[in-house]
Parts: sequence; C-alpha cells; structure tokens
Amino acid sequence: MIRIYRRDAFASGGVDLCLGGWKQGLNKVEMTRTLRAGGLGLSQASQATGQLLEGADVRIHLSQFSSFEDARKTLCRVGVEQVTQA
Repeated sequence: MIRIYRRDAFASGGVDLCLGGWKQGLNKVEMTRTLRAGGLGLSQASQATGQLLEGADVRIHLSQFSSFEDARKTLCRVGVEQVTQA
C-alpha cells in the first residue's frame, strides 16, 4: 500500500519520491526531521515514518531538495532502503 504525504498540492520546487523498505539501524528521529524539513507537519512526518517501518511504500514530496540525487543520498544515509522518483 502506498501512502501519499504532501504538504501542498500546489507547492513548487522540491522532489516527489517513493520510499520503500528500511535498513536495520534506521534513525527514526532523523527520518522524521528530514520529512518535517521537507514541509510536513509533525503528525504527517511521524505517520510517514511509521508507515515505512510497518512495510508500506510511502510516496512523498520534499521541498528542501533541488535534485532527486540529493534526496536519495540523504534518505539512504538515514536508513531508507529504496528511494525512487515518483
């Protein structure tokens, strides 16, 4: 199941991503902070992190990244297993 989290459907800039799976040692706090920096509120960011940890694919828009590669590197460093462009 894919959950979609997006701050504003009309937001410009940023990247649309699909996150899938997580590596052992995923930094849950840093993951939530990264999602919050992308424009999500605390509740949405926490829900998205929880859904990922439960095995769901999460589709998300993050406004702080100007390129897919920057977003992928950051999220993989936090512990996300797979990051693809949505």
